[in-house]
Amino acid sequence: GLALCADEAGGRDVNLDQQPSALDLAWLAGILEGEGCFWWSKVKKYEYPALALQMTDEDVVRRAAALMGTSVSKYQWPHMKWKPVFRATLWHAKAVGVMMTVFPFMGIRRKEKISSLICRWRSIPNRAGYPERVWRGRNKH
Repeated sequence: GLALCADEAGGRDVNLDQQPSALDLAWLAGILEGEGCFWWSKVKKYEYPALALQMTDEDVVRRAAALMGTSVSKYQWPHMKWKPVFRATLWHAKAVGVMMTVFPFMGIRRKEKISSLICRWRSIPNRAGYPERVWRGRNKH
């Protein structure tokens, strides 16, 4: 099946043809619990939930991105002597899907945040009708 090379997936192959294992999901939840950001985003008149993982550890972000089905962006500030930062971001329904998947593994504070985001998202009429250009391109950041 289709798999990322181990060096691109944080030292462990992530098979994209199969469902992630419970171990993979628990690992992802742990990373998102500690380093993830869950928020409500608004772009013009469109509003939706979002999540991001941002770290200087490229291998960890790449493994998480593979599990979440998104890409990784690299940010480097040339005038600063900081390490580059790697970010994986999800918006709208894809973010909700990941939130619902990791929910059982999360702590109380994160569960409360995820619950509020999903409830708010479910209250939006015609949320499936949002123009894809509003959020599809955002997943590539």
